[in-house]
Amino acid sequence: MKKYSVSIIICLLLCISSTFTVYAANTISEKPGFFGAKVNEAGIVTLSIRSSDYDYFYYNGYGGIEGAGTDYDDDYDIYYDKEYPSGYELYRSDKVDGEYTMVSSGELTLSSYGVDVTDSTAAMGAAYYYKARYTAVSDDTTIYGEFGDPIVVSIVPSPSKITSVKATKANTFTISWNPAENVDGYNIYMKEFDNEHLYSMHSYSRYEMDGIDIDTYQVPDAVKNMPFTLAGSVSSGQTSMKYSKAKHGMGYIFAIRTYKMVNGNKVESSAMYAAHGVMDYYFCFNAENTKYNYKWPKNEKQARKACKTVCVKVWDFKNHSKHSGAKKTRKLYITVNKKYAETIKQIYKEIYKNKTKPPIYEAGSYRWRPEESTWSYHTVGTAIDMNCNENPMYSYTYTKSGKTKKKIAVGSFYKPKSNPYSMPRNGVIEKTFAKYGFVRLENDLMHYNADYVSPSTNY
Repeated sequence: MKKYSVSIIICLLLCISSTFTVYAANTISEKPGFFGAKVNEAGIVTLSIRSSDYDYFYYNGYGGIEGAGTDYDDDYDIYYDKEYPSGYELYRSDKVDGEYTMVSSGELTLSSYGVDVTDSTAAMGAAYYYKARYTAVSDDTTIYGEFGDPIVVSIVPSPSKITSVKATKANTFTISWNPAENVDGYNIYMKEFDNEHLYSMHSYSRYEMDGIDIDTYQVPDAVKNMPFTLAGSVSSGQTSMKYSKAKHGMGYIFAIRTYKMVNGNKVESSAMYAAHGVMDYYFCFNAENTKYNYKWPKNEKQARKACKTVCVKVWDFKNHSKHSGAKKTRKLYITVNKKYAETIKQIYKEIYKNKTKPPIYEAGSYRWRPEESTWSYHTVGTAIDMNCNENPMYSYTYTKSGKTKKKIAVGSFYKPKSNPYSMPRNGVIEKTFAKYGFVRLENDLMHYNADYVSPSTNY
């Protein structure tokens, strides 16, 4: 028989392919991924197998795709038959690159090529690597797809729901959760983020963003990518923990993992439950605590009942009329909304401790005027006026030429450079009130108002 070189054979095949359609063997292009793994109190693992494109299908409202099709490979000018998955195989190993043994196989039962599979043979406290591949049957032949990326699972019962993340003291959160069975304790983790990211999380509040594996699309990427740090560890008999290093107005995510003691070491659950909260013991722009909700009063009696009088310390000149002499402590009594009383006291406490000793000789909050009862925040005791004569309220009129005229409606003058009772813009007083969510009005310089306008407040 005449022998042909390999290069000649390849040339002949290329010539044939340019004339005839070349078909390759059937294949499965989809790879499976894992959409979570949970372990119950008996150590039984439930793994959710989905297409690696499950997030796309899930968030865009698509179900699974059925049937078969034909795909075209541009690189080799070859058509091949594409089979869609109808079954799966799940494998397990104690090492990521070790020998894998089949745990389960069967048909897909959910959309997006999905199935929930249990493994009841795992040893409590061990850690296993799982991987899966899809299968399909064509002309009585089983076709196997490629393995997806492996997932590691610690055989430790998964945590239950965090029921509350609440600011219970200044700088202190109390995190509470439902107990998990057959565990030795809980590790609590946290991450801290600022007002900008907190606002983003609030804007998605209509979705359920707290829960198992908080890595969901509702969480801003900047927050999602922050590392967790250990906040504390408690025994299995506890269902709450205090975290006392929180900062006023900041947002926090707390995550809980269970653990089992194995040979003297803590083995954590792979699953976590996470929930978020705001350090809003004192009022802040993004307050979540419902104690800041209020109702507009129907009458003066109802309005006054919602308020209380607090005593605060401030500085003033010994010779008040001449603004001279040493500064002395003055006590002011202010009637404010009961729900904001602690915040108001804290604000004045910080102003009083400031080394500049800004002088304040008067402050008022609650007042009842029927004509203002549906719009003035003084009616509900959440607005404060200070040093009114030296920090006026302006009124504006407009000329025919379009120019704006400004004149003082209440008060006498504003001279922050020469008069110490005129509070400068962005000074100690304004910055301290702003820290606690109070806005100083542009046209009413005596007025500091608790901000209810933020769309993120009390969602």
